[in-house]
Formats: sequence, structure tokens, C-alpha cells
Amino acid sequence: MAISELYPAIGQSMIGQYAVYFANAASTIMLARIFGPEVYGLVTAAMVAGTLFQFLSAAGLTPALINVDDFSRDLRDGVFSFTLILGSLFGAALYLLKNEISAFFNSPAMPDVLVILAPSVTFFAASVTPKALLLRERKFLLLAACGFTAIVVSTILAISVSLIIEPEAAMAIKFTAYSVINFTLVWLACGRLNTGRPLVGRQLGCVRAVARFSIYQLGYGFTNFTSKNFDSLLVGKYLGTDSLGMYNAAFRLAQYPVMLLTQAINPAIQPVLKHHSNSPQTLAATNNNLSLNLSILGSLASIVCFFATERIVLITLGIVWSEVVPVLQIFFLAIPVQAVLSSSAGFFKAARRPDLMFRVGLINATINILAICYGVYLGDMIFLAWCMFFSFYFNFAVTYVALYRKVFFANVGSFLCCILITTLTPAAIVLIGAW
Repeated sequence: MAISELYPAIGQSMIGQYAVYFANAASTIMLARIFGPEVYGLVTAAMVAGTLFQFLSAAGLTPALINVDDFSRDLRDGVFSFTLILGSLFGAALYLLKNEISAFFNSPAMPDVLVILAPSVTFFAASVTPKALLLRERKFLLLAACGFTAIVVSTILAISVSLIIEPEAAMAIKFTAYSVINFTLVWLACGRLNTGRPLVGRQLGCVRAVARFSIYQLGYGFTNFTSKNFDSLLVGKYLGTDSLGMYNAAFRLAQYPVMLLTQAINPAIQPVLKHHSNSPQTLAATNNNLSLNLSILGSLASIVCFFATERIVLITLGIVWSEVVPVLQIFFLAIPVQAVLSSSAGFFKAARRPDLMFRVGLINATINILAICYGVYLGDMIFLAWCMFFSFYFNFAVTYVALYRKVFFANVGSFLCCILITTLTPAAIVLIGAW
């Protein structure tokens, strides 16, 4: 029953999300070609700080709102007002800390970039409630249309203004314009929902109704964010922003196959499966089916991408980015395990176990940070990429042992063996070919 409900929802989500990913990939390629590694690396480093403030301003409220059974107008307006205030405070904090952040990265040009990025925090936070309302009612295509439009318009704007202002400022404008446009569109889209558009109100105390779930979600998201961006912080600081530009371009390119496989699926998991939170057997059967399919598709994508890496880099980034090829190949080998792992959070949320998800995330973040530190200590991006590769598999084992024992109440052995064999197939093929 859950599988029959999930796959139609996934189908809608995939159509919309693939359009968004196509737009995002095209935007990344154009900006990388126009601005080059140095500018790209500088703005990427600034966006690490900007993204952190955006994440904190969202306060983990989107999944919490999706799981609420009785959604009142007071809760809608109270959470919207709360995120608007929080986003304004974090936006102001980013602006005030611009010099300190710039000093951390040893980049004199970064303060001007951070000034432009500061408003994006406020509008990102303001979009939390409208997005949650659209996801609750499974309006995946409508939500994706908003994101697609925001990416296209903001990219065109950035390219246009690059002719008259500094390239760093032009690229930063893209991210702020995206936040403003996306918020405007999702807020207007809520007019089509039964819940209506969120408005500014005084019911801030209503946030308490979702506080427990959102706190654990915030904690999980923060540890996840830290582990995913810690490499950018250390590479930018110790290996330089040029190296960061190369590394980040490789990592982002490798993430597109993973996103195509999973990020279109993940928005559908929680809204559909939350109705089966009291049926661990149903959740386990759905996870087994979904994970096996993702591991097979991920392995196929990994093999194709690995052997086509040079052509992918040449077509997407250009000859000047040729140094990213060996790093990108390692990340491509990790596609299968990341594809499976990326779907796990939806099952924790659907089972109403954000507390367990947070504890697992904390362990995984620790593993990732240790791997990143060791890779940066070795002083080579290829070694760092291998450290990340192995950390993904440690994360996979930790996550699914916890999920099966504490949520599904089932034996995890056969699942681990099946998925590990499938996800490691691309790496085995490459090793055999090299031997």
C-alpha cells in the first residue's frame, strides 16, 4: 500500500525536480565558464557562511510542519512570523560578521560579497512556511516551477550585471536574487492551497507545537551541514580559494547524479509515509524496495560517469578545469552509496524519530570531520576525496544499523550485504580494469 502511494508521488516530484536540476546545472556551468575558478572559489567560500546562516534561520521547521496533523491558521502565521524575525536577525549577523569571516578565509574581497549575500538569509527563512505548506499538500510540480523560474531569472540577472559591476558582486547577486524570487513565487503559490498564504501575525507561541521535532531536525541538519561544508572551510583556508574552486566544482558535479536519483524522491517520502509511522514492517518493505532500486541505478550512473569524466569536464566546465578529473572520478565512484544513504532521512522523519536521526547524524558528522581533517592534513585533494569516499560507507553502516534496529525492528544483515555488493560494483570494475 505504501509503495503504491509513494511511487506516484515520486513520479510527480521527479518531473519537477529534474527541471530544477537541469536549470541549476546549466546555471553552474555558465557561471563557472564566465567567472573562472578564482571568482567561483571566492563566492563559494562566502556561500559556505551564507548557507550556514540560511540553515540556522530555517530552524528545522519544514519537516516539523509537514508532520503536523492539525494545521491551524494560528500555527501557519506564527511560524511564518517567527522565521521572518529569525531570518532578519541572522541576515544582520552575516552582515556584521563580514570582516571576521573574510579574515578567516584571508580574502580581502569577501566582505563586499557577504554584504550582497546577507538579504538572502532573510528571504530564505521567510520561504520555509510556504514551502512546507506546498509539500504538505504534495504540490511538488508547483514548488519545482517556482524554483526553476527563480534559478533562470537570477542567473540571467547575474550574467547581465557582470558587464557593469565586479564579477564577484555579479555572481553573489545570483544567490540573493534567487532567494528573493523564490520566496515571492512560493508565497504567491500558497494562494492555491486550502491553508492559504501565510501572513505576519502575533501567534509566535504556536511555534512550541513543533518545537521538539524542529529542534532535533535543526540539530541533525546542523551536523549534516557541518560535515558537508567542513571540507570547503578547510580547503579554502589551508589549500587556498583556487583549490577550493576546483574541489567544489568536482564535488558539485558529482552530486548532480546523486541529486537526480534521490533529491526528487526525498520530498515525497515523508508526506506519504508519515501515515504509516506505526507500521515498521511497511516502512521496512518500502525502504528495501527503494534502496535496492537506488543502488542499481546509482551503480549504473557511477560506471558511466567514471569512464566519461574527462568528456564531462570538458563539456561542462572547459579545458581550464581539467585538474578536477581525478578528484571527480573518485566522487563518481561514491554515487551508489550516497544515493541509498540520501533517502534514509525521510524514513526517520516518517517514523517520527527525529531524535534518533539526530544521534545518527552526530556520529556520521564526527566520522566525516575526522576524514576531512586527515585528507586536508595530507595536503592533496585526491587523498581528501578518497577519505570522503570511505567515510560515506561508514555513514551508510551506522545509519542503517540504527534504522533497522530502532525503527524497523528487523535484522539488518541481509540488507547490508545486498546493498554493499551492489554499491561497490563500480569500484570493483575500476580496480579490475586497472589491474
